[in-house]
Amino acid sequence: MQIGPAGEKLVRFACLINMCNRANGRTGMGAVMGSKNLKAVAVRGSRRPEVAEKEALAEMRKWAADVFPKSAVSGLGKFGTPGVVSVQQSTGGLPTFNFSSGVFDGWKTIDGHNLYETALKGRETGKQDQEGRDTCFGCIIRCKRVVEIKEGPYPVDPLYGGPEYETVATFGSYCGVDDLPATCKANEICNKLGLDTISCGATIAWAMEAFEAGAITPKDTGGIDLRFGNGEAMVRLTEMIGKREGFGNLLAEGSARAAQHLGRGAEFLITSKGQEAPAHMPQVKRSLALIYAVNPFGADHESSDHDPSYEAGFNFFKDRLGKLGLTQAQEPRSLGPEKVKFARKTQHFFSMLDSLNLCQFACGVKKGTPTRPTLERLGMGWVADRLGL
Repeated sequence: MQIGPAGEKLVRFACLINMCNRANGRTGMGAVMGSKNLKAVAVRGSRRPEVAEKEALAEMRKWAADVFPKSAVSGLGKFGTPGVVSVQQSTGGLPTFNFSSGVFDGWKTIDGHNLYETALKGRETGKQDQEGRDTCFGCIIRCKRVVEIKEGPYPVDPLYGGPEYETVATFGSYCGVDDLPATCKANEICNKLGLDTISCGATIAWAMEAFEAGAITPKDTGGIDLRFGNGEAMVRLTEMIGKREGFGNLLAEGSARAAQHLGRGAEFLITSKGQEAPAHMPQVKRSLALIYAVNPFGADHESSDHDPSYEAGFNFFKDRLGKLGLTQAQEPRSLGPEKVKFARKTQHFFSMLDSLNLCQFACGVKKGTPTRPTLERLGMGWVADRLGL
């Protein structure tokens, strides 16, 4: 686990990078480590972990093999999280032009299907599924992307993986950029320098809207044309932010502090508690907006489950949601007492998953909720009741 040049230069949204292509992305932990002159933390085990109950672990493996292929998470394998672009577009939930709209005319260029066909490693020989997909240790879903682009203005090294949904949205629709190689290049730069892709892309999108409104001028940007849709400027600014060069030095403070420093552009901010919003329209996902307001670190899309699973998708997910006492399907875009209960219950559940180091995709309430033995044993002999679960 390490920081990059962005963390060393105390970029406010510098992150922690693992294996060159995994990020502990949000809340600026890279800057925290950089402020302490701490470059990396390395851990090496000396022996294999002992399994407390081998039979129970075998049962859990059988459960996973049965549940995962039938669950909503199975589709993530082929198209990864960028496959969600089409869903967000269809509901009006794809943030576009710095949240000025929820639909993007160029959505097909940044969607997971296009990424699979035109940017994944191995596509030339039809081996995307073997070479263009990556996985976390022991996971059968393999939702991580591996992008390789050899030609054109934006070559991308597969060492740095590929973009997630949040990344193709923040560098794509947020900025009005319908250039997939440009968004992949911005992702590569973020992984190289140690930047949170969400705050980086969202801060650039804020600057673009402020630029178009005249709140930011060419004099401020050093002559960079920051109009929406300028993929070249977006890629250039991503690197300038990570290195704190020119106008990038101001944007490295994040959009809220940049607006405060300029004394202009605050009306275009899309933040909660100073943190830029992820790629989900709060008008569409009302309980998520509530979570942004009440959790300790503001706008975070992985603190609770998302509204559609308790709305149109309820019949598909009702057995799993029922385990949390969530039994009443809600109207789309609603926010009442039952939706507040949904936010609270799933926030608690997701906090438990994080504490146990379990993937929200594999074990989330709308993906494949673990059975009680899964939670009780986990190969470690832990008992759920003693853990307060």
